[in-house]
Amino acid sequence: MTLLSEEAIFKLKNLANNRKPVRFSTIYSIDGEKACRETFLLRKMDKSGYIVGHDDYLEKYSDIPDLHFKYQRHEFEKFEDAINFMIDAYGFDANGYLKLGRNWRLWNP
Repeated sequence: MTLLSEEAIFKLKNLANNRKPVRFSTIYSIDGEKACRETFLLRKMDKSGYIVGHDDYLEKYSDIPDLHFKYQRHEFEKFEDAINFMIDAYGFDANGYLKLGRNWRLWNP
């Protein structure tokens, strides 16, 4: 279980509750083709909980989930459970994210 400050939880939850996904991604290359590993957290449309998604795909197939290497979705009732899962399962650096801002992307050639 990862501990975040109340201020960090408030800021991240505020983003998710305003339909702005908390998202981080890594761009990398597979046999010379651009690929992306992306993890995100957002509030469900009916506001009944939160979704953590994790996708891994070639960039040219970004809009075709059936061709993704990974296409995972996990649902949570509480934001705190969702953000802790994102941190523990996918290595999300919440404090680094808050320092750098939304749409955090890393390039790993």
